[in-house]
Amino acid sequence: MRTFSKITALVAIAGLAGCATYEPIVTSQGALPQGGTYRILSQDAPPHVTNLVAEQLTTLGFEHSDRPAYLVQIGASERPATVGALVPDPKEPQWLRRPWLGSRQIVHGVTVSLTESESGREIYRSAAAVRSGEADAQERLEPLIATMLAPRTRQDPPAVR
Repeated sequence: MRTFSKITALVAIAGLAGCATYEPIVTSQGALPQGGTYRILSQDAPPHVTNLVAEQLTTLGFEHSDRPAYLVQIGASERPATVGALVPDPKEPQWLRRPWLGSRQIVHGVTVSLTESESGREIYRSAAAVRSGEADAQERLEPLIATMLAPRTRQDPPAVR
């Protein structure tokens, strides 16, 4: 009976440890400018996501303007954590997005793109995803967006498309 209790406790601890990890995935391309003026073009992103991006840009020394140096586009998505995407390869299947089976959580995705107003050239793009419950979604998005728009000393490798 005692062995059964120990096994049950170990399984419960392992299960809780798996539930407690909300490791965000962030990839970036290009170099984030050292401030300047910007205008957000996105109309489809939820207002709380748009506000978090604007707050982070202000923290980094950017100013909102009607005649901006940079145009900002924001995309946001949500999917059940139990949904994944598998690359069909007969030799070795690979997960693009691994599902978290048995989870009632949501994966929140955010993409932010900065484009030069004059040239139309995209100079920075960052995409991120984090898993959370309904109650803590806002709490998880704030540090995620801060990480996405943090100045980096080196550029991430190009994403595979």
